[in-house]
Amino acid sequence: MTRAILLCALVAAVATAGPALAAPAEPQPSHAVVSDVVRMLDSKVQVSVILEWLAGVEDPPAGLTADDMILLTRAGAPEPVILRILELAAGPTAATPPPPAPAATSPAAAAAPSAGSAPPSCCLVYFSILYRPSFDSEAGDEVGDLYVYLDGNFLARAGVGKRNAVDVGTSVGPGEHTLRLLVESHARSGQGESFEHESFVAPETVRFTLPEPADWKLSLSWSEGVLSKGPLGWTLTRDGKQVGGESGLGTDRERWPALCEDIEASVPSGQAATGWVERQLSRCVRWSDLWPGVEPLPSREEVRTPPPGS
Repeated sequence: MTRAILLCALVAAVATAGPALAAPAEPQPSHAVVSDVVRMLDSKVQVSVILEWLAGVEDPPAGLTADDMILLTRAGAPEPVILRILELAAGPTAATPPPPAPAATSPAAAAAPSAGSAPPSCCLVYFSILYRPSFDSEAGDEVGDLYVYLDGNFLARAGVGKRNAVDVGTSVGPGEHTLRLLVESHARSGQGESFEHESFVAPETVRFTLPEPADWKLSLSWSEGVLSKGPLGWTLTRDGKQVGGESGLGTDRERWPALCEDIEASVPSGQAATGWVERQLSRCVRWSDLWPGVEPLPSREEVRTPPPGS
């Protein structure tokens, strides 16, 4: 009898303490857009497709809750997707950028922010960069990674042998912008802290203009091995419609000039330059020459090493 009484008392105590012992509630989405994006991510829908879908959302969320952020993070939502949902949540009441500069002002001057000032807020641009060089690994050919810079700042690195495009989203101000492509190799030499650098610059310059806030996407491809056309092509789309681009471009990588600063940085102090280095320096280009009209321009030292995980 005593054991039965104790058992009943224990059951009653557990029932009374039920709410305190209950497991934390699972996070719940605050809006259908969040749940739809989570389902698409779980189903491995491509990020570019999700961004295109978000561009057509007619009933955006009023804001993102902590539960929304937890669910999106668990689903592996990349930064461009989260930024796009936040942009939708901000709605049309978000501050709009000033109109572009008058026609009398040069495009380069209109795009370049004044020294010490932050660039104007305009647009979230989604970049997709595909790099497929042709090389013979058995013959010992070595090809560096493709580094892409936007207005003198590091944007993305596409590694050799990657089958998929590199996707990155970033906020870009209104006006004209410049993309430059460099093939770079950076390796630590010996046991010290010195590095060896080889960087070669594509002669082609990709220029595009963002006249107004919109859903922008720029797809860039360097794909060698196509005999009928050059390896470089790019397209700029706005709200899913192409508004600019070029194709069939590209100079053979063997003819790209070296970047002076990186070749110079690879020569140890006090050591004479080799014949190969002297030949490269005789036809190299300076970092500052790649970015006319961009001020303030980051130095080559500032952008030589990309951020971790890029």
